[in-house]
Amino acid sequence: KNTVTGYFLMGNGSPDVFQSDLTMNNLSSHNMYLGHNSAGNSVAGNLVINNATTGTSSCNFYVAVNSASTLAIAGNVIVNNTSSAANGYVYFGDNGDVDVQGTLDLINNTTSSSVGEVRIGSGINSTVNLVGNITILNNGSSNYNRVYFYNSGNGTVDGTVSVNNNATGNNAYVIFGNGSSSYATFNSTVGILNSGGNSRKQVYVGNQGDLTFNGDVSLSNTATANSSLCYFNQSSNSSNLYNGNVIIESYGANCDGIQFGGGSGLGTLASGKTVSLGANGFTDGHLYFRNFTQLGGAAQAITTTNNSRFENYNSTWNGNVSFISPRIHTRLTTYNGVTYLEKTGAGSDASYGANIYNSDVTFKNSGTGYFMPTNNNASDHNGNVTYVKTSTGLIYPTYSATSTYAGDINLDVNTVVNFGASSGRVLMDGTTLQSINNIGTSPEP
Repeated sequence: KNTVTGYFLMGNGSPDVFQSDLTMNNLSSHNMYLGHNSAGNSVAGNLVINNATTGTSSCNFYVAVNSASTLAIAGNVIVNNTSSAANGYVYFGDNGDVDVQGTLDLINNTTSSSVGEVRIGSGINSTVNLVGNITILNNGSSNYNRVYFYNSGNGTVDGTVSVNNNATGNNAYVIFGNGSSSYATFNSTVGILNSGGNSRKQVYVGNQGDLTFNGDVSLSNTATANSSLCYFNQSSNSSNLYNGNVIIESYGANCDGIQFGGGSGLGTLASGKTVSLGANGFTDGHLYFRNFTQLGGAAQAITTTNNSRFENYNSTWNGNVSFISPRIHTRLTTYNGVTYLEKTGAGSDASYGANIYNSDVTFKNSGTGYFMPTNNNASDHNGNVTYVKTSTGLIYPTYSATSTYAGDINLDVNTVVNFGASSGRVLMDGTTLQSINNIGTSPEP
């Protein structure tokens, strides 16, 4: 226990070996260290860390500090960060290595005036391996409440991971794989909940680091903060591999949605796996896929509703897809299976275009705003194309570019549809006989 104004440092050069449970309480206005600069530190039982510091400066708890440090824990670990200091941090692997055979329960419930933060695998030299199940609760009232799960370090997590980002403070973040040097493998399921109001409530599942998920990943975003987007494989340095299914939800007034590759990161979905919506659906915010590649031919079906928007950018879908949304955009994306894209809502949507459709595709507008699948950049259609219009919203095929059609063009519309309404052209480039067909009750121009 540290209750004074100076630091308390253990394992400084020579390791400490604890043959049973260990509880460490930092109640001071300074720092406390476990395994400061030594290899071979160990705890034979459970480890409990309580960082309840006070004061007007940064008062922190450090575990496995410096690249020479190692710590092996045979039991379970509990980390409670309840600091009320101006800044209260816990570093669990600060350039050193930590191995935990049991579970890890992490609670970041600080009342700091500025920052309350926990970092797992903080430094670039840090490896943190976790065998048991993990729970993370980020629920403090500090101005900034942050949990970094592999900040710049690396490691493997064998157990399930459950994350709840619901701090009452202005800003709350949970960030997986924060630094460009970080990488981690998750061998079981990962479940994440993002909720709460105020300024920012955000989760990054791969900010600049690389993550591999060998189990299913689920993310539910119901936050109403001014900024509440959640991100997968966000920045250009980030590359995530999803070997399990991905299940997402975004619901609640003012929820901003979920993005994959919003900052040019890469995402790859393994063969036979799907991206799907949870029971609460995707009713609010932006669902955005950029630089996303589906391997294999599993069918994908996503229907968003209410105030949502669906967008594909520079992605590849190899299975049959059905994407339905009130607002829908597609740009520089390749669809190799049978494709169904439907706009259902108000507001007008002009897609960038430059898409490739290698099988049959249906574009449908059942909404009241217009739907323009290709605006200024030509798209290539290598199967049959069907345009369907059932409501008052217009549909604009091949609006202002020369798009190619290798198969038939089918129309099932309730008003006249103009091809090339703004200098666009239709180029029929098939190698067999092609036709333009009225398959419904389409009026003649």
